[in-house]
Amino acid sequence: SVNYEWACTCRAAPSPDGRSARLIRVLDWKAPGLGANLVCTKVSGADAGPFALLTWPGYTGVLQVMAPGRFSAAINQPPMRKATGLFYVDWAANRRRVWDMPHPTPAHLLRKVAEEAADFTEARRMLIEQPISTPAIFTLAGTQATEMAVIERTELEARSRDGAQV
Repeated sequence: SVNYEWACTCRAAPSPDGRSARLIRVLDWKAPGLGANLVCTKVSGADAGPFALLTWPGYTGVLQVMAPGRFSAAINQPPMRKATGLFYVDWAANRRRVWDMPHPTPAHLLRKVAEEAADFTEARRMLIEQPISTPAIFTLAGTQATEMAVIERTELEARSRDGAQV
C-alpha cells in the first residue's frame, strides 16, 4: 500500500477536558473503494501489550495504531524530494531508494513501536532514533495531556515538534 503517501489530516492535541492527549485522524483519501476493505484489527502484541490498527487484509505495516494505556500514532508522507520536477519520475526515484536501504519502511518501524514501546516516551524515542528507508511524518499522542509530538523524519535524522500540532 502506498496510500499514506497521498496524506491525511492528522492532529495531536489535549482532550477537551484537558486530562489526556488525543490523536485525531481523517482518512481523506481519494482512492475509490479503499475504505470498503478497511478493517480494525486487534493485535495481542509482544511484551508491551495489545494494540489496534486500521488496516487492510494482507498489509503488514502500520499506518495508524492505538495502543490502550500507552499511545496512539499515525504516519504521513512529507513533501516529496524533487529531482526532476516531473511528479511520476520523482515518485519513482524516491521509491527506488527503498530497495537500496538496509532500514525498515516507516510503516514497519511504526509496527515495531506498537509491538515494543511500553509508553509515549519510549515510542517517541524509537520513532526519533531508529533509521528508516524513506522520509515520514509520525504523529504521536500519549495518555497524558502533555504527551504529544509530530516527528519529522528523514532516513537518519529527526526533528520533533512537541505539544499540540496539526
